[in-house]
Formats: sequence, structure tokens, C-alpha cells
Amino acid sequence: MMIYLIKGMVTPVILLILGFMLWNARGELAEALSLLSLEVLILLIILQFITLGAVALQWKYLFLAGNITGISLVTIIKINLAAKFVESITPSSKLGGETAKFYLYKKNTAVSAADLTAVAGTQKTITLLTFFLLCLPFLTYWPYSKGWLGENIVQVDQLLSASRLMVLAAAILIIAGIFYFKQFLTDTALRKKIGLFFQETAASFKKINRPGSILTASGIALFFWLLYPLKTYILLNHIFGGTTPGVAVAATLLAYLVSILPLTPGGLGGFELTMALVLSRTGLSLGEGLTAALLLRSITFWLPLFLSALAALKLSSRGLELGGEDLENAADNQQCF
Repeated sequence: MMIYLIKGMVTPVILLILGFMLWNARGELAEALSLLSLEVLILLIILQFITLGAVALQWKYLFLAGNITGISLVTIIKINLAAKFVESITPSSKLGGETAKFYLYKKNTAVSAADLTAVAGTQKTITLLTFFLLCLPFLTYWPYSKGWLGENIVQVDQLLSASRLMVLAAAILIIAGIFYFKQFLTDTALRKKIGLFFQETAASFKKINRPGSILTASGIALFFWLLYPLKTYILLNHIFGGTTPGVAVAATLLAYLVSILPLTPGGLGGFELTMALVLSRTGLSLGEGLTAALLLRSITFWLPLFLSALAALKLSSRGLELGGEDLENAADNQQCF
């Protein structure tokens, strides 16, 4: 109850600050729009489509790594887009999108729940770990080299102590969760069914998570994560000029890091404010930073959201149009849970 109260208080404040900043920067926004050429806009849109395709390719690869066939790349793109709509309108740290993906894959393909859990868990883990590893130097060395942290930088031993406490807390929560699960799950038949599900999921995880598969999936994740700062770099240099790749990467990754927090739908407000603040420390004005963030989000958030809404509408009204391979081949290779 408390978390929803906090979200209800934080969201209006963030949006109010964003609206105030946008009003003050309306002149800079209008000037930036006049400088944005059609060629650059088309290039940014193409890069965004490549990004969406790379994410779908990662899913396709993980399905194949687990010997799960019969799901076309087009089907994966449709389902990912529809789930993206749910993810963008719910402040749930992207968990809403994952739940929607699970439901849509179960409804429209013959993939078992165990295999789907293994693929989805592997994809999310690899994607987030790659992202956090990319963020690490821009949370430590880069701000320190810019003198943002002053002399009171957190020491390594303090970070290690905090990490140990977090691991200990996670272990306690897991143990408590297992105890709670065993105490209240008294249905023997249900327990056997769930136990079988976990065994099948573990077997699927083992099959998917081979070293070569992990490296390949991580490489794909690295590729599409780096496409985001590339779009930022192109946009900033086209409109303002003189931006370095380091600034583009730092501003983009830190903005996405903040937007992951489950405060507002799709990280709305948090992304824009963070990018504007980072860019304002690198030579641009706060209004110019906000302008860049808004223009970038129009390509990376609002355009995909429009496509996602169309995909979700199509799925809800007529069902997913699958090719013959999607159900026939999958039915031959998978056993539904």
C-alpha cells in the first residue's frame, strides 16, 4: 500500500517539473525542430527499427538455443511489440511487459511454460546484466573524472560492504519465501505438478545457458544497447554539434537506468530529466538538454509505443495471425505444460 502511495506522490511531482522545464525551454525546442533535417529523422527511425529487430533476434536465438523451433521472427516481433505497449503504460520496472509476453507466447504458440520461463528469464537476465555492466563506468569513473563527486567519493570497501548486505538480504528473502511456500502449499498433487514444472524449467535453463549461447546473446544485447547512445550522438551532433561519444553514452545509459525505476509509466519524466541534467553538466543548457531528450524519446519511446498499440489492438481484436510453421512445427516439437 505504501509503495503505491509513494508512486502516487512522486509521479505528479516529476511530471510537473518536466512540464515546467518544457514550458521554459519551448523556444529552444522550436529552434531544434527547425534544425532537425528529414534525412537525420529517417536515419534515427531506421536505427530504432534495427533496435527492435535486434531484440527480436535475441529472442529467436535463445529459442533456437533451447531447440524450440516453429516460432518465426515476425511472430516474435508482433508479440514483443504488443507486450511493449503494456510495459510502456505500467510503472512496474518492465515486469508488466514480461507478464504480457508470457501470456501472449502461451496463447499464440505451442511453447511449454517451462521452456518459456527459461527463455524469458535468460533473455531478461542477460539483457539487464549487459546494461548494468555498460552503466558501471558511467556511475563510477566518468563522474569522478569530471569532478562531479568531489572528495567524498564512496570508497570501494563501502561498496563491497553494501553489496554483501544486499546479497544477505536477498538470501533471507529467498529462504523466507521458500519456507512460506512449503508451509501453505499442502496440496500434494499440486506440489508434484509444480515440482515437475521446476524440473523441466531447470532442464531448459541448462540447455539454453551454454557458454557459447550466453556470449552470443550477450553480444546481441550489447549491440542493441549501444544503438541507443548512437542515436543520441547523431541527434546531439546534428542539432548542437561538438558532442563526444562519451557524453552521448553517459547521458543515454544513465537516463535509461533511472527510467527502469518503477515510478512512472515507461519512465516518463525520469528519463527526460536525467538526460537533461547530465547534458547540462557537459556544456549544454538545461533547456537544450531537455530538448534533446524529448526529441530522442519521440523516436525511441513514442514511435514504438504507437506501433505497440497497433500490435496490441490487433492481438486483442483478431488474434495473432500466425504462419503455419508457428503452431504446426511447434506442436511437433513442444509439449504444453
